[in-house]
Amino acid sequence: MANETRKIKVEEIENEIIKKFLENEGFLFKDHQYAYFRAQKDGLTIILYENQTLLFQGDISLIDEYFLKLRKIISSQKINAGILGLDESGKGDIFGPLVLAGTIIKNPDKINDYEIEDSKNLNDEKIYIIFNKVKNDIIYKVRIIEPEEYNILYEKYNNINKLMTEEYKRLILSFEDKDYNKIILDKYSISIEDIKFLKNGISKPFEMYHKGERFIPVALASIVARYYFSEWFNNQKILLPKGTGEIAIKKFIELKNSLSEENLKKIAKVHFKIKV
Repeated sequence: MANETRKIKVEEIENEIIKKFLENEGFLFKDHQYAYFRAQKDGLTIILYENQTLLFQGDISLIDEYFLKLRKIISSQKINAGILGLDESGKGDIFGPLVLAGTIIKNPDKINDYEIEDSKNLNDEKIYIIFNKVKNDIIYKVRIIEPEEYNILYEKYNNINKLMTEEYKRLILSFEDKDYNKIILDKYSISIEDIKFLKNGISKPFEMYHKGERFIPVALASIVARYYFSEWFNNQKILLPKGTGEIAIKKFIELKNSLSEENLKKIAKVHFKIKV
């Protein structure tokens, strides 16, 4: 049997989950330089390095088996960890609102049965299907900042990330009466000062991760936010494109030439630098 090697990056929050799983599977542990541990069983070696690289070495069938088992157990543990997950939709779209969402899973067993992933990987049809399946198994809240309000707030802060920080904090505080242990937010460009502001007055542990949607509650928040973002478009009297591509730019220029500034601000984020 040929030996293979596979490496993946894991988060520090996952270290104890991984170690406990391997202990329960009967792996034997040894010290290893620059690593948290080296575990071995049946010719398979798994090493968790200090740089958060998880290395699998051995027969490919064993690597595949334990890789899949670990991914499943990590997802399951993250679901059950009492996490308030936070994410947004609409930040980069010319038209439509900015939607922030927070979710806490109240029925982990059912959530495990669904294929939850980052909403960016899902089309609207899939978003609607998943949202309607999970909405009764989660606690969720949304902050829908309509374009008209968004434009006023942007003028106040002159910075989308500062605006989001203020609004995320309000959303987090609205969950004060809910039962959860930790907050995980999908990371965006945020200053050290704004991170301090965001955490001030919030008693629960707070973590931010790039690609935070790897945590199921954050992925669910992205789906909830995208659902309400898409619903806004469905309720408009005119057909408006999403995103910032050529079609959206062309539509923005067309409407800028045909609508009053007041009416344009009701459907579009007007701070985007678009040559008319």
